[in-house]
Amino acid sequence: MVHLRADKLVVTPGQPAAAPEAARRIGPVSLSARSERCLALSGPSGSGKTTVLRALAGLEPWAEGDLRLDEQPVQDLDMPRYRRQVLYLSQQAQLGERSVQEALMRPFSFASATGPFPKAQAHRLLTALHLPLSLLSTSARRLSVGERQRVALVRALIVQPDLLLLDEPTSALDPEATQAVQELLTEAMRAGMGLVLVSHDPTQRATLADETVSLP
Repeated sequence: MVHLRADKLVVTPGQPAAAPEAARRIGPVSLSARSERCLALSGPSGSGKTTVLRALAGLEPWAEGDLRLDEQPVQDLDMPRYRRQVLYLSQQAQLGERSVQEALMRPFSFASATGPFPKAQAHRLLTALHLPLSLLSTSARRLSVGERQRVALVRALIVQPDLLLLDEPTSALDPEATQAVQELLTEAMRAGMGLVLVSHDPTQRATLADETVSLP
C-alpha cells in the first residue's frame, strides 16, 4: 500500500521555493492519496487544481507545508523514480512526432524503467479504449485530440505507477469512450493503483472517487 500525504501545502507555481513572495500562492491544501482509492480534487476554474496535481508529482515547487510518500519527504527522494511512482497525466499530453508505437515505448527507454515494454498489455488497453491496433504505425502528431488523450492514458497505465494523477482525462471524449476510460481506471484501482482525479464532470467524480477535496 502506497500513501501520499500533503499537509498544509502551499504551492507557488513557476517560482522557486526560495522566493515565494514573488509567486502566486495556492493553498494551503491537505490531502491523502492511497493505493486502490480515488481522490478527486474539485473547485472553480482557476482555483489551482492542475497546479496542485503538478506539485504532487514534484513538477511545481511549494513554499510551505509537507509532502510525503510513505512518510518520506518527497524532496529527499530520487525524483525520476518518484515521478514514475507518482505519475502526472496532463490533459494535453505530448506524444512527440514519431509513431504511436514509439510514443508508447519511450518511457521504457529511460534509466528509471523497471522492465521491458509490455506489448501485449498495451495492445489490450488500446483495444479496450476502442483504438485500432493499426494506429500504432501512425504518426502521433496526426492523432485527433481524443485519440491522443486515450493513447496517453494507455502509456501511463502500462508504466504501472503506484499513483496516477489525472487532469481531465476524458475532456475530449464522447460518452462511449468516457465509459471505457472509467472502466479501465476502475480496473487499475482493483489491481492496486491509486488515483488523484481532476474532472469537471460531477458524474465522473461520483463514479470514481472515494473522497473529494475542494479547493477554494
